[in-house]
Amino acid sequence: MPDKTDIELLRAYGRDGSEEAFAELVRRHINLVYSAAVRHVGNTSHAEEITQAVFVLLAQKADGLRLHTVLEAWLYEATRLTALNFLRGEYRRRRREQEAHMQSLFEKSAADPAWNQVAPLLDDAIARLGKKDREAVVLRFFKDKTAAEIAVALQVSEAAAQSRVQRAVGKLQKFFSKRGIDSTAAAIAGTIAAHSIQAAPVSLVQTVTTVAVAKGTTASVSTATLIKGTLKVMALTKIKTAVIIAVAAVLVGGTATVIIQPILFPPVKDAYFDVKYQGFQKLPPGLFVVRPTHFKTPVDGRSYSAEATGKAGVHVTLMMDRNVSFKFLIDRAYSAPSWSTLLPPNAPKDHFDHLSTVLDDRTWDRLQRSIKKQFGYVATWKDDVDTEIYVLRTRSPGAGGLKPSDPNSPGWTRMTQKDQFQFQHGSMGSLAYLFQNHLDVPVIDETQLAGDFDFVVNCTPDDLANRNLETINQALDALGLELVSSNRPMRMLVVEKAK
Repeated sequence: MPDKTDIELLRAYGRDGSEEAFAELVRRHINLVYSAAVRHVGNTSHAEEITQAVFVLLAQKADGLRLHTVLEAWLYEATRLTALNFLRGEYRRRRREQEAHMQSLFEKSAADPAWNQVAPLLDDAIARLGKKDREAVVLRFFKDKTAAEIAVALQVSEAAAQSRVQRAVGKLQKFFSKRGIDSTAAAIAGTIAAHSIQAAPVSLVQTVTTVAVAKGTTASVSTATLIKGTLKVMALTKIKTAVIIAVAAVLVGGTATVIIQPILFPPVKDAYFDVKYQGFQKLPPGLFVVRPTHFKTPVDGRSYSAEATGKAGVHVTLMMDRNVSFKFLIDRAYSAPSWSTLLPPNAPKDHFDHLSTVLDDRTWDRLQRSIKKQFGYVATWKDDVDTEIYVLRTRSPGAGGLKPSDPNSPGWTRMTQKDQFQFQHGSMGSLAYLFQNHLDVPVIDETQLAGDFDFVVNCTPDDLANRNLETINQALDALGLELVSSNRPMRMLVVEKAK
């Protein structure tokens, strides 16, 4: 069946129930789905569950996909929605551990340090592209298709296909540039092409095929729940896309001009901040609110987002944060890691609610302008800023508490029952990255220890969040390591009063 197209295989499965046809689809595309899932959740076991869910969705929707569907792009978008659905339930408890493990995976796969910068933002950047641009990028860089093959898939000329890829990469370059990643479009294209796909475990192909052809009836409870939630998201996305296309058609065909201005401290219903996907379509479009919090949930407690894409790349975005700090708003507006943001001493100490429902991809720009107008602050990426950091280094030669990993064993990072950090196939870079996210300051690896290790760090997330250096170093002592406070010039996002 290798000579059949994706749609022919889908029809063979949908019409005749051919498990061989579906198995071929899984074989062709599992690496694309698995790689995107890993980037989103940063955990290989969770990525495997998401991969299963995505192919179950494909099996369930096999008869409904249109003849000219670009299956690679459909699978990529289904993976993104499934991963976001997964993360909503896991966000508070596992976010930092996932980021740490994701970084360790990047370090293993990338000799090019540019990938470490691009990878955490890549899928968000691609999600902001229009449908055709996204399809072109997925085909070119995730499936290594030629311009001629892309032209056939998109039903355009070869020259038009090349031009679309170039324009899409230009848009990605602008996205990364706004977030402090200064690189040429060609360099970004090369980085994505070289590092974006990693092989899924061999055993996963058979597992996914077996669960998918059964339409999910043999899936675990958690996977079945994930599938159900993603189906709701897909249904809502389709509804919102139709609404956006209609609105876009009115704006393009008519003479009306819509200008959406930030609304500062408006009398907005608190119920809007309890919205779930089922209520997304009920919110008024063009709403943009930043206000003092009305909620008593934990600081930086609840965040929520959803997106759909309509005609000509027009986006509708729901973004909601409850009871979040000013620093959280800055990080959100500038897509900055928390540890890279430097606030002035007189920055606002209160907490806020943020809600937006806008019809394009400028949500972040609006939030930046709102912060400037409402609070009088702007943020700029600056090089060589003298910054408090921590340095991870060896305390004793050889770091005897670290055991070299078995090259045939799987890699993961997880919490033990005692809330300690357990690494298998963990690099010193991934350990430094985990500390960085919990301590909320830059952490530099100067151990000069190459390779992967198996080890446990006997301190808790609270120890790190409280910067209890004595307790942290007691845990690191068993590994022959230490964490030392220092100051270094670093590239940081500096928040200042607007001039």
